[in-house]
Amino acid sequence: KKTESLHQSNELKYKAFFDNSMDGVILGYPDGAIYAANAAACRIFGRTETEICSLGREGLLDKSDERIKKLLDERKQKGEAEGESTGIKNDGTKFPVGFRTKLFTESNGREHTIVIMRDNSELNTAKDKIKEQHSTLHSLIESISNAVFLLDRNYCYTSFNKAHVVGMKA
Repeated sequence: KKTESLHQSNELKYKAFFDNSMDGVILGYPDGAIYAANAAACRIFGRTETEICSLGREGLLDKSDERIKKLLDERKQKGEAEGESTGIKNDGTKFPVGFRTKLFTESNGREHTIVIMRDNSELNTAKDKIKEQHSTLHSLIESISNAVFLLDRNYCYTSFNKAHVVGMKA
């Protein structure tokens, strides 16, 4: 009875995590077949769990994205991988999907995969804006003929212009 109670408790924990995760969670097999997807994964791809399961990995990721093969090879070698690929929503829209994936083996010896994912669209947009602002700042600093340098709180250089370098050599 104690083992049965522990088993039921573990099932409840698994179900609570799977059903309530804010990240997409997909369970499948190394060949790309999928047998379960949580509500967050359905929201990310704009599909039902049944659609996700019937499509498998091939129907959810852009086959022309070369990163996926590299990540699958890494997972095969190391048992896990982390990266980004191109997902395809129900309406055909392509988007950046970040994920972590791991292989695991059940007691019956069958190998399975778990994939935890997020739509990285907003994250990548924010990164692009930061790069743009950094480029603008760098251009501004370089356009000044006087020596300009920026220091962090530890008095380490974070940026400087060519005029500053020339001044340092003199």
